[in-house]
Amino acid sequence: MSIPISSNPFAYGAPQPRTMGQAFAAPNAPIAMAQPTPWPPNPLHRLPVLPPSQDFFQSPSQSLSRLLSLPCKPQLVETPQDRLNALTLNPSLYQRFAQLQIPEGPVMGVKMFTQINKTLSPTSQQQLQTLLQQGVLTQQKADDGHSTLYQLYGILTTPRAQGYDNRAILQETIQVLAKPYSISQRFAPTTPQAAQALLGAHRASVMYGGPQSPALAINPQDLHVENSATCVASSVMYYMADKEPADLARHINELTSPLNAFFEKARFDEISPDNPANALNILNSHQISYSISGPGEVLVKVENPPTGVVRAITSQGNPSSKNYRNAIGAAYQSALTYLATHSYNPATDLRDSDVPGETSKGLTEAEKTLMEAIVKDNGGFQSVTYQAVGSKANPAPGEENNSYLFGYNRPFEKTIQDILQALQMNEPVIIGTTDTDETGAIVAGHEITITGAYTDPKDNQLKFVVADSDDDVAGPVVKNARELIPTIHHAGLPVALARQVNREIQTNAGYLVPDQRDQMNFKLLARETGPMPQEQPEAPAVNPAAFNPFQPIQPAAFPAQAFIPNYSNPFQQIRGSLPSLPLTPAA
Repeated sequence: MSIPISSNPFAYGAPQPRTMGQAFAAPNAPIAMAQPTPWPPNPLHRLPVLPPSQDFFQSPSQSLSRLLSLPCKPQLVETPQDRLNALTLNPSLYQRFAQLQIPEGPVMGVKMFTQINKTLSPTSQQQLQTLLQQGVLTQQKADDGHSTLYQLYGILTTPRAQGYDNRAILQETIQVLAKPYSISQRFAPTTPQAAQALLGAHRASVMYGGPQSPALAINPQDLHVENSATCVASSVMYYMADKEPADLARHINELTSPLNAFFEKARFDEISPDNPANALNILNSHQISYSISGPGEVLVKVENPPTGVVRAITSQGNPSSKNYRNAIGAAYQSALTYLATHSYNPATDLRDSDVPGETSKGLTEAEKTLMEAIVKDNGGFQSVTYQAVGSKANPAPGEENNSYLFGYNRPFEKTIQDILQALQMNEPVIIGTTDTDETGAIVAGHEITITGAYTDPKDNQLKFVVADSDDDVAGPVVKNARELIPTIHHAGLPVALARQVNREIQTNAGYLVPDQRDQMNFKLLARETGPMPQEQPEAPAVNPAAFNPFQPIQPAAFPAQAFIPNYSNPFQQIRGSLPSLPLTPAA
């Protein structure tokens, strides 16, 4: 059996080691900046419209009716003039919407598209046309049954929360849908005005019981976030833009409305695949607001806490590049990270720590999996842990809280096949990677998304196409499998595949230690940074046969799968990508 060394050895998503921050303080503890001027003017304007409890809807039928009648849902009424305009002014567009069977009808489709298009910049107009040609605008997989175009129309024509600009949010949403690789997790520099607003929103939330981490004292210096830990939420945002654009547009529509929250249906067997009866216990343990919406199904409230709203509003208008998050990126990442752990504070990008009174960054593997299970509408995902990570049995002073990479739970070539199989199922794979120091101690974790794979005819090696929200590239990057595979700690795989893989892992006696043949074919962490720690974790002894578990893999042995795009057009299976899209090698 694989050694269950630890399912929570360190916080994933943190691009730097766990960071100690300010201690918890009483709700009325003074904040360093006296009498901060709140911005937006009233920091309480966004406290929950609906009570933050599991009873925010009284019945399943009321849950559905409220979801369909939220204030950000525009009422569409077709008039004779609308029909005349559609048939005479835009007959080709009418025919296209009729052919694609847009749920709102072709007449309303033409009206919504025309009104949206005339408000956009030339760049956004081109992106809207691309989304139309790709069929993204007419996708109707949103929980409310409406199309992507309808959600964009809602962003334009219904009130936004105080501080948001309809047109800015609309253009940002169109950009993310057209260019999912442009999603960034990087915080923009915090201006003095934003710092005052963040402190005011945090203080008001703590004093008046708003949704915020419990009385966490913050100081102005904590507000300057240089290394963001929202890569998990950024990876989920990429997935939604690529696979579920209608629901992502709905999420943004609701999240930037006066509700400052969106609602998502999730099944018990998605939240807890191995034991659906435990789903509500999991939600309650994470303090997640929900309502029973049907047999074996809940409607979950995903809200953006006050400091997350301020972060989003102050990010509005950031240049459309990979340098910094825009407003919808800040809002979505804050809300999803807060969903995974209610101790998260978007003002500082910190959450609670395993050590009482201290703070840390990032999410655990379990929190990351729960986020995916709730937000994605794909039948559920389950995490597979590939690295054997734990603490030393006899740590030296100062090493007590360190986690070390001891080995692997699965041979590298099988890990490759797991990822290729998920890609063949048309599912991008969100992976958690690790970095180690010279002692083998894990010093950082990061989440990225594998979106495709192909065999490079130049060197006949397998390459992975990756979306990374923490690089400087507003497009896909390519990573060599021999470099990426040894860094993978865990991966989110479709439930059926994950169960099969986990069953195979369970049969292993101990963990696997790479041998010299692996060093010839993979760029190992241990080879880069020094030997793995000599001390064994508190676990069963390693099976001696496990020291030589791998079949030798020569680079030429990587098979060219039929579903893998060819090198001349490695993005043909990735929606929204063109053959001319630049291929950027990873640094």
